[in-house]
Amino acid sequence: MPSVILRPGANGDVIELSQYPASGYNYDKVDEETPDEDATYVYVAATVVGLRRDLYQLPDVSLPENAIIDYVKVYIRVKPQYPDYTAVSNARIKTYGVEYSSGFSSSDGYQTFSAVWDKNPYTNQPWTQDEVNALQAGVGLFRSYFYDPETGYFYYCQTRCTQVYVEVGYHIPPPPAVKITYTDGLVCIA
Repeated sequence: MPSVILRPGANGDVIELSQYPASGYNYDKVDEETPDEDATYVYVAATVVGLRRDLYQLPDVSLPENAIIDYVKVYIRVKPQYPDYTAVSNARIKTYGVEYSSGFSSSDGYQTFSAVWDKNPYTNQPWTQDEVNALQAGVGLFRSYFYDPETGYFYYCQTRCTQVYVEVGYHIPPPPAVKITYTDGLVCIA
């Protein structure tokens, strides 16, 4: 099944995460084809309570005229700042002005997660090319935590995201069958 990859091309409607390094835009910290890990990333600080999220604009996709979109899959690559801490994150989309997400937790180094939407969650119908072209995708992060059972305390650190991208899967339906009736009465379906 063919697919196309869309990488962030601009900041979207919501930018709540911090960025490292602090120059440029949040989207350019997560748009690389090969993840650069801790060289560039967006993050939520250890002092922040609750969810912080970024949404990014994507380039338009140009699929073959008769293509049927099978899914939209958002990939995020995240980690806690320190080993043994637990990072809580979610892959996000925004369609028709409404955000949807799917959550993950991880520890010990960068891990890539993905969330799939087989249908547009707003319409509950197959995706259209116009809907994909209007789509924003991104990441939500909570601060990472570690619970020390000896002290009974929680400790916190950054949760980082170094890569976000979208895969749009599609297929080309076979041409419709054509019924041919010959003058001798023979019928052929091709």
